[in-house]
Amino acid sequence: MSDESGDLGAPKRKLVRLDPREIPGIVSVRTDYCHKIETSDLISEEDLEDLLREMHDFAEHRFEYYFAVGSEFNKFIRAAQQRGAIVIGELEFEFYKHPKAPEGRLYIRIREGPDGYFNDWEREVAENGPAYLRTLLSLSERERRKRDIADLARKPSDPSPVIFKPTIYGMGFDGPATMKWFTSTRIGRWLKGAFSRL
Repeated sequence: MSDESGDLGAPKRKLVRLDPREIPGIVSVRTDYCHKIETSDLISEEDLEDLLREMHDFAEHRFEYYFAVGSEFNKFIRAAQQRGAIVIGELEFEFYKHPKAPEGRLYIRIREGPDGYFNDWEREVAENGPAYLRTLLSLSERERRKRDIADLARKPSDPSPVIFKPTIYGMGFDGPATMKWFTSTRIGRWLKGAFSRL
């Protein structure tokens, strides 16, 4: 499987069939969800809060940040790192946008070997650039605990959406409380984020 993501909340998966007999030396294949974040995705504190919420709600996903060589690191991510909310991994070099998807988020690593580039198109892409740096973002353990506690503290104070009083069937649902409860759950927040991007 190979992963592509269109935005922060909706990683997409694309099926790629691999036959180990056709690729010599392959011993394992890993699948995962990957959110590819660019500098233009985070232009406000609200965008950063959305990212932190998604990193908390989808802890098993990878969050990769790409920025062009020579450009500034995103100031919101840097501020979150300085206050201890985000951990920034090591910087990896030699990433380029794939020529078949120049407007998309398909980044590939191109390295010049001892015999030159593997393909002519790789040489063309590497020479014309721009090159990108990649780093892995993760939520700090302190921030994760803080958000876990906030989730636990929020839920008991919310009124129950289930009403046990005489109705036709013996119980009912409080509409506003049900909506408030549902939007506070991870699934509800994910759906809200997905529909807000349509």
